[in-house]
Amino acid sequence: MTSTSPIPSDVLFLGGNLALDFINSEYRVGDRHHDCFNDNESVVTWLKMAGQLPEASDEKAPGGC
Repeated sequence: MTSTSPIPSDVLFLGGNLALDFINSEYRVGDRHHDCFNDNESVVTWLKMAGQLPEASDEKAPGGC
């Protein structure tokens, strides 16, 4: 599965807790809905940004969804 839209550059890790940052990956600003996870590949990218997967990792997102 290829990513239809990469993770936006405005992803913030502010919760001080990875679980809270994960929950806050979907949010609303005014009338605009924003979801950082568009597909499985975007989740893998987010995990790399969060330092949970090495950048050089060749982990591939599973198919499905």
